[in-house]
Amino acid sequence: MTSKYILLILLLLSIQNRYSTCRADEDSGINIRVTKHPKLSYSHKNDWLFYPIEIRLINKTDSVIHYGTLSCFWQEVFIIDSKCCFLSGSVACDHNSLTIDSIAPNKITTLNSGIYIDRSCVKSKKNKVRIGFILVRDDEIKTFLDFDKLLSERRINKNNAIWSNLIYLK
Repeated sequence: MTSKYILLILLLLSIQNRYSTCRADEDSGINIRVTKHPKLSYSHKNDWLFYPIEIRLINKTDSVIHYGTLSCFWQEVFIIDSKCCFLSGSVACDHNSLTIDSIAPNKITTLNSGIYIDRSCVKSKKNKVRIGFILVRDDEIKTFLDFDKLLSERRINKNNAIWSNLIYLK
């Protein structure tokens, strides 16, 4: 009898989590799509694999969306739902500062990056990941500290992320 209740609770939590994730997409007007390209070998004692990716932020509204990001470390406004992976960062940058970017109505902004995945995760089948976009709208930002605080809070509470399609890394 108790196992039925546990299953019911897990099902309800799963539905609630899925609803929370979808609500962010509907409320923000942004969709995120990620395309993975063929893997490139990366050799740091052969522990990591590297996949070039293309991240598309799609504005599904009739209004311009203005959001905060960083001039060099723009990947900080993204999270990955796996501890086995991380996004590749910027190579050269002399001054990382807050910038406001825009996505025109019904347009797409494309970012090129890459995902590193621990080879052991691929072998253990922990190779399905999603990328989440942390939206901090320009009207929420007065100073860099405002942006940093909101970004940090939203990175911790992953339900606020706008999640991409599943990416299979093998």
